[in-house]
Amino acid sequence: MSKPNIARADSADSYDHEVRIQKAYAARLAELREGEVLIESSRRFDCCDLIADMATVDKTNTIRIWEFKIRADYKSLGQIITYLALARYEEVIRCWRPLHPPKRLVGVLAAFDFQQEIVLANVVMNCGIEFVTIPPFLRNAGDVPVSMPRPHAPVIPPLP
Repeated sequence: MSKPNIARADSADSYDHEVRIQKAYAARLAELREGEVLIESSRRFDCCDLIADMATVDKTNTIRIWEFKIRADYKSLGQIITYLALARYEEVIRCWRPLHPPKRLVGVLAAFDFQQEIVLANVVMNCGIEFVTIPPFLRNAGDVPVSMPRPHAPVIPPLP
């Protein structure tokens, strides 16, 4: 008899939660990132089966490729670097055609918390990845909290 794969279930729940956070962020993009517009909520790359979480464009025509995580770690940094490389590769191929000037592409790693080593690696290695801290009010992203803190009732002294 096989045991259920708890790690797989946890990672599926985590992925579902990340998707809900990404969708909530995309829905409030105009409020959270003034002047930025959503291009795609799931950016599929033509050259492979990988999908970035989101693509946006700003007033300067800079395209941002987004990856959302609850806590960003070294795997997250590798993931956004890969997505950015794929986007730049596709842009080079697109620009070989006349009348298509290249666009500025930037990778964005959005999370509630960042492993300190990846922040250092981004600076030291000059990766150029933007780190965006997701606002705490999006932490539940559509989920009802399992437990709510009980409100503290004032203590009323007994009458003499």
